[in-house]
Amino acid sequence: PGTGAERNLTTLIVTHNIDEAVFMGRQIMVLGQPPTHEPTVVENPRAGAPGFRQQPEFFERCNKLREMLGEPVS
Repeated sequence: PGTGAERNLTTLIVTHNIDEAVFMGRQIMVLGQPPTHEPTVVENPRAGAPGFRQQPEFFERCNKLREMLGEPVS
């Protein structure tokens, strides 16, 4: 047995928590607003990197997703 990367595995995680999605997902699929619900994939290459949650890039990515979802940005 090898790691998921060595075995070319993909894991799909469904969450409603933006911070969790940004921390864990290298690619984040955001479902669009009605009526089309067209999905958008956001690349997130720093996902899981040590210290990522304390970096400005983490907060910028979270705010970008909030904007895409029509939520208030802090």
